[in-house]
Amino acid sequence: MYILEDDADRRRQFSAVVSQLEMTIRFWHDAHAMIADVTAAPADCVLISLDCDLIPPDGSEKWGDGIAVAAHLANFAPFAPVIVHSTNRDGSRTMISLLQDAGWSVHRVAPIGENWIVQDWRIQVEMLTRHPR
Repeated sequence: MYILEDDADRRRQFSAVVSQLEMTIRFWHDAHAMIADVTAAPADCVLISLDCDLIPPDGSEKWGDGIAVAAHLANFAPFAPVIVHSTNRDGSRTMISLLQDAGWSVHRVAPIGENWIVQDWRIQVEMLTRHPR
């Protein structure tokens, strides 16, 4: 599983869920690094989860955003379902549109409430990976 996420607390929560599902996870906090790494259909990727807004500690925009990653992925044949997990509604719509137009299976999990990763995101992951609860 590949996840683009800049927030350390969210990363810890994602890691806890993924370890309970006995899956492996690879994180990126920087869109440019993820784009450089994901250049073809990797055999180990069962799901991709993308945040939109990535904010470096110094407040710069050097990490890019999930829209850039979605645009990059749209150049490839779909190789895994995608979850967009961003509070940025407009950015999420753009990411979803880019990927769906390229034939990707895309789902949105809105980060609402304190336990959205454990509850909503996990359920979506289980459904998309056919991983029983």
